[in-house]
Amino acid sequence: MNRILLGIISLTFLNGCTSSNHEEPNQHLLALKDDLLESDRHFSKMSEEAGLRAAYMEYIDSNVVLLKPNSLPITSGNAIDFITQINDVSQTMTWVPKSGFVANSGDLGYTYGLYSIRSRTTDSARFGTYLNVWKRQADSTWKLVMSSANEGIE
Repeated sequence: MNRILLGIISLTFLNGCTSSNHEEPNQHLLALKDDLLESDRHFSKMSEEAGLRAAYMEYIDSNVVLLKPNSLPITSGNAIDFITQINDVSQTMTWVPKSGFVANSGDLGYTYGLYSIRSRTTDSARFGTYLNVWKRQADSTWKLVMSSANEGIE
């Protein structure tokens, strides 16, 4: 099932990349991309202010897939259970989107960037990169349908 979902997402993005370099960017898609990046920034700000668990619960789609190191994909209800067990009392996670993309259909996009996890009790921090895949909802908000992160930037 996860391979099918990844295949569909890949095909959607590839389909969105077929425009010629000589065409003017679609202003509607540029506005959607700005809106998507703003959603990702708000997601990070909520994580900083209310905690990672609260932020995820606000922004995830019920069919979310989490890709975590050394783990099989965590999907849907299992992902929600995983998120509700996050202990974010001792650390703060924030991120900065570097860029993103919205498919020509306007209903699917992704953001990527850099994240940091900082201890609330010591001066320690960890850094890495992330990729979030988003689905646009009927009310024009964006919900997270896939999230993946890689630790290792110093």
